[in-house]
Amino acid sequence: MIFYGYLFSILYGGLCLALGLFAYKLGMNKKYTRKLVHILVGMEWVILYHLMGRSIHFLIVCLLFTGLLLVSHIRHLMPMISSEGENSSGTVYYGVSMSLMALIAYFVPEMMLPFGAAVMITSFGDGFSGIFGQLITRHNPRILGNKTLLGTLFGFLASFASLYIFSLVYKMPLRLHEMLMVAFLAVALELITRNGLDNISVPLGSLFFIYALLYLPTVNDYLCPILLTPIVIWVASARNVLTRGGIVCAVIVDIAISVSLGNLGFLALLTFLVLGVAADKIKNAGKNKKSECRTYFQVLANAAPGAICAVFFLIRPHTALLVAFLASMGEALADTLASGIGARDKHVFDPFRMRKCRVGESGGMSLLGTAAALVGAALMMLLGYAFERLSLACLLIGGVSAFLGCIFDSLLGSLVQGKYRCKKCGKVTERDEHCSVPAVRVRGLATVDNDIVNLFSCLFAVAVSIAAYFIFI
Repeated sequence: MIFYGYLFSILYGGLCLALGLFAYKLGMNKKYTRKLVHILVGMEWVILYHLMGRSIHFLIVCLLFTGLLLVSHIRHLMPMISSEGENSSGTVYYGVSMSLMALIAYFVPEMMLPFGAAVMITSFGDGFSGIFGQLITRHNPRILGNKTLLGTLFGFLASFASLYIFSLVYKMPLRLHEMLMVAFLAVALELITRNGLDNISVPLGSLFFIYALLYLPTVNDYLCPILLTPIVIWVASARNVLTRGGIVCAVIVDIAISVSLGNLGFLALLTFLVLGVAADKIKNAGKNKKSECRTYFQVLANAAPGAICAVFFLIRPHTALLVAFLASMGEALADTLASGIGARDKHVFDPFRMRKCRVGESGGMSLLGTAAALVGAALMMLLGYAFERLSLACLLIGGVSAFLGCIFDSLLGSLVQGKYRCKKCGKVTERDEHCSVPAVRVRGLATVDNDIVNLFSCLFAVAVSIAAYFIFI
């Protein structure tokens, strides 16, 4: 059987390449012949599985084909599967991912069927995505780089269909909604991965996700971060919501919170990010001003206290730490909504210095902004309520602490945060430079800016919530 495995796998691989070359010689564009071979070669797994099973010979064949693809890429031997630009190494990466999965399945028997499913998803999903995405040019907008809307849709349908058929044939016990989630993840990874590396990210991502759904029941507690994190990273990158450093810090914070608290933690962070961006849009509506692109320190100032609480909860679970996490994220959301939505209110008052102030000035409060802060704190607590992990008393403590943290933010902004007067226009600002000239500090501490205020406000909400928990619960 091993001999026949080598024989038929080599013959079939040669047939796939011959068909691709034949189509190329007939005039078919190589962007289609490449995808044609990509689709056909996935059936190699079926041949190897039935003739070699989970053996070292399966891995050897994968390594042989990877070596062939590498030599072809370097020497430009097979133009029908070559690609220019950033995806030029994609075919080699496909061989690498096949070899890696074969190696994993050799040591972990339960990985064998997920391995086959991942190959089918990559072959058919990515293959049909590329073909239809390039064939259909009308009413097919590009959504990221060279990725199109209809190509992505066909990729999702092909991934789901191939996984469904594979599960029927090999009796892999995936439920229908789980197949849809795997297909969604595969498409998301294909969408955001560049330079041909989707031929690694899609199969490996699908492999581990299918394995987790089959053998790790607790994976259901982490479905939201698994499925949505790639989309969030893509949106943040494509829409310039965060700087590169901000994206790196956001991913680290996301991992810390999601691993610690699962779906609850991820959705709390996602709620803050989405509503924060929306509030920023409202704040700048009608102005010739781009929305702020948040830096790494702004991410840490708003999310690090909550992430620390989440990690400590993972290490030593205690309800007070979960309350503190929601209070911290609730304060960050409340302050963001108060600043964004409150900017539309023209009546702003600084209660700590007992005077009217201009819109957007730190320390200022308005009726609309205060109402937005209450809504933000309440939304975060409603999220905690939806997961049924905290009592109403704990949620009330968290909500009140979040709102008090927002008030503390205004206090620091009014009395402690550095304020500067522009030498050129005379405007009082929070920045030490205005109108392209250095500004003069008129009050507050030079070392305390808005990010420092946000950090201490979140810490204040954490401290109040923990103290209140031990006093009243």
